[in-house]
Parts: sequence; C-alpha cells; structure tokens
Amino acid sequence: MAGSVLVELTGKPQNGVTSKDIALALLTMPVIPKGACVDRIDDFAGPAITAMSTDEHTTLTNMIAEFGGLMPLRPRR
Repeated sequence: MAGSVLVELTGKPQNGVTSKDIALALLTMPVIPKGACVDRIDDFAGPAITAMSTDEHTTLTNMIAEFGGLMPLRPRR
C-alpha cells in the first residue's frame, strides 16, 4: 500500500502567483526530501489551497502527478 503525504500550505499566495508556481516550488524545495511526493498519495490543505480556484486545484494535482505523485488528491477546502 502506498504511503501518503499531507502538504499544508499556509498563508495566501501573492497576486500573480499561480498553482503552477506553487507546484514547481514544492517540487524544488530543499525542505521536502527529493522524491517525497513520488509514488505516494499526495493530499493538499491549508489557507493557500482555499484561496485557489477549481482550475488552479486541477493544475496543481495534474502537475504533481506528472512529477510522479501516485494519486494527488484534489485539495481540501
């Protein structure tokens, strides 16, 4: 059975910051071990997620899947 990762994004994105920017930042952060989201169920939560539109949620989960996330869950609201 696959493990899971809860990614909680605090704060609100500044104007002009997109879900693509957030996904790329998450995937390159030194705080998150390389491959931490790969082959795992990735769940997203937090105020930054609440501030995103449905289209941005879709973009975020699709990008995580493209980078190896086993089953990115649609962000919680």
